Amino acid sequence: MDERTPRRYRCPSALRRGLRRTDVPAGGRHVSLRPPCGRTAGEVRGELRLRRGANAGQYGRRLRQLGYTGRIVSFEPTEEAFGKLEKAAKDDPEWWVFPFALGREEATQSMHVGWATMNSLLGASDYGKERYRRFAKDRTEEIEIRRLDSVMDKALAGLTDPRPYLKMDTQGYDLEVFAGAGDRIEEFVGLQSEVAVLRLYEGSPGMSEAVAAYEDSGFGITGMYPVTREDTTGRVVEFDCVMMRAAAAPK
Repeated sequence: MDERTPRRYRCPSALRRGLRRTDVPAGGRHVSLRPPCGRTAGEVRGELRLRRGANAGQYGRRLRQLGYTGRIVSFEPTEEAFGKLEKAAKDDPEWWVFPFALGREEATQSMHVGWATMNSLLGASDYGKERYRRFAKDRTEEIEIRRLDSVMDKALAGLTDPRPYLKMDTQGYDLEVFAGAGDRIEEFVGLQSEVAVLRLYEGSPGMSEAVAAYEDSGFGITGMYPVTREDTTGRVVEFDCVMMRAAAAPK
């Protein structure tokens, strides 16, 4: 199978032009981020972006490039990636970074590292091992896991009218992050989660299970964007699923 870095699906140029025309202008309370193309819940006017699985800060930098000036709170537990994230955010007073993961329970756990942007708390599935040779490596690092509801007050400190948006990219662990928000998930106006059609990680939820959990909490789908595809069959491996609460839509 293909060992190259997972390729982002490219929208046809005509479609990209059409999507641009419908975007909400970027600014202090508005930002449109297309992951990897099209409109997303960035248009829900979120005042606070909580990013779990921040890696080296690529998402945060992109938000700033698009004109978002509100607070970004990023969580990255691995030592090497956190060092890069901290460097990316050091001159930005409204980009807060924390060196731990988010999950259902507060704990210390071993994380599979050495998989580049695909590091995970879950082991690779048989399908994942067949698709990516990098999964043959199995180095681990002890990391700290916190619940999202335990850090929300700190993340929201100083904001008079917070409208948090949750961006997750945790390699099969998104539902665990979501569960750790507890009742405070009701405060979020939107979310983005990577959902699996073909599972790369052992024990990770399938797309239908993940989407059902988000819908049960009041979120509705605004877009499904292919992240990776199989080269030979064209089958989608994972989607970026973007969701929002209908009541949070701009008036």
